[in-house]
Amino acid sequence: MKVLLLISFCLFLSSVFCIECKFNEYDFTKLDKNLFTIKEPIGDSGYNYIYYEKICSKIDGGIDKDVCGCCQTTYESGDVVSIQLDESHGGGTGYCRNIGANEHNNFKYIDSSDHSKGVYILHDGGVYGKQTRLFIKCNKDYPDGNITNVVQYKDGVTQYNITLEASDACFSDDKKDTGSKGLSGGAIFLIIFFSGVGAYFIFGMLINKVARKKEGSEIIPNSSFWKSWPGLMADGARLLMCKKSSKNSYESF
Repeated sequence: MKVLLLISFCLFLSSVFCIECKFNEYDFTKLDKNLFTIKEPIGDSGYNYIYYEKICSKIDGGIDKDVCGCCQTTYESGDVVSIQLDESHGGGTGYCRNIGANEHNNFKYIDSSDHSKGVYILHDGGVYGKQTRLFIKCNKDYPDGNITNVVQYKDGVTQYNITLEASDACFSDDKKDTGSKGLSGGAIFLIIFFSGVGAYFIFGMLINKVARKKEGSEIIPNSSFWKSWPGLMADGARLLMCKKSSKNSYESF
């Protein structure tokens, strides 16, 4: 009983604290350990927007609080996965904005008719209704992932489209194309059949030669049967032909 309770408690903790970062053909578990960042200039001001992004799990560290004065309180306030640091505010320490939280963690295909084009995930729950749409696309040059583009626009609420390219986003069929196509069922059957026949004759001949001290054609397993095999096949063929030609052919045969 205690063991069952312990297992149930562990499963409960796993469901609460462990976030599944997989979607059908895609597995972003390894990438989710990384904190991705990119700088985007704020016009000609000399300042930057610095974006910090995770895929599934919340940002729980990795941002220098000496550079970002409010980052620590921002990412510790909830399941924040997208942060925008505005260097032009905050008296030189920068001002952090929560632009996306992991409230639903729902992946979708970028193109439902072609799954190889990648997926995206919507991080909503940011301040003032801000949302981040993280697009994850295939690029085999980035095994650890890399943010390549950020687009900010307003459609009622401020939204951010962030593109993350990574080799883990390469569709599984691409990897299969580079490998062997494997053996067909018929080929496997033939291999097993001929291997069995070969083993039958080899081991049978060894037993007859060594253990039973037979010589010549007698070392072949069931040699009398195999000697009569051609005649049996001929008799069977003639029987079939006679049955087909006339009803009385069998008696004459």
